[in-house]
Amino acid sequence: MSAIPTKRIMLNGRWWRIKIVPRIPDKDRLDGCANFTERTIYIRKGAVKTNGFGVLGHELLHALFPHHDEQNVLACEKAFCEAFVWFSKATGGQLNAQP
Repeated sequence: MSAIPTKRIMLNGRWWRIKIVPRIPDKDRLDGCANFTERTIYIRKGAVKTNGFGVLGHELLHALFPHHDEQNVLACEKAFCEAFVWFSKATGGQLNAQP
């Protein structure tokens, strides 16, 4: 996989960054992390192939809804992933979206 550039994204009126990294800073066993101090979502490079969409969605949910507990975020992640996998299969992989 070639290097993926950092993505800037507006969440709740503030700019955040999304970075693909070899490992999550200070969190060796995590696939992703939403760092509120740095306003950065980290995704472990090794997780991209196995569950990249799920990890990204999960961390975006944490950043967007910091008051939700882990159980609620996991339930939302599961629903989004199920829906997007179904949609991707039903449309032949056409996951087009307009920001």
